[in-house]
Amino acid sequence: MGNRDLTCAARLAYLNQHCIHFFAKERWADDSFCTDTFMYLTVLRDPIKRIESNCRFEKVQPGKALNWLQTTHLPEERVYLGTAAVDNFYIRSLCGHDVFHLPAGSIDRSHLEFAKQQLLQFEVVLILEELSAGMVQLEKMLHWKMPKKEDEKQSFGSG
Repeated sequence: MGNRDLTCAARLAYLNQHCIHFFAKERWADDSFCTDTFMYLTVLRDPIKRIESNCRFEKVQPGKALNWLQTTHLPEERVYLGTAAVDNFYIRSLCGHDVFHLPAGSIDRSHLEFAKQQLLQFEVVLILEELSAGMVQLEKMLHWKMPKKEDEKQSFGSG
């Protein structure tokens, strides 16, 4: 059984057993959310800037990324590479495993509408380009302290 097959109770038991108070995933959404058990938070950014940043960080040449839009390439556990990384990444991610792995050009309006419904299950939605405004959400919801101005835009990549 993979992590995505765990029930909400099993996830909570695992976290409690290992004294884990925060966990994150960088992949598609699970088929069901545990909104009665966990708080959900996501960070989105301008989709084109996300593609540019991801390709720079992963050292993906433009020609290769463009090829992923025409020829489906979906490595199972590497969500930051392949077709999904450059073809409606957020919609695919919010709609779950099956939609995430659809062929290039397959995302349609019904997927967008479902992704929008999925976003409603998140208590906090941050926009990277407006992170200062979003930090207010974190401060109120999680009682976090606001970072110093000079620390707000820390990044591992140039994007």
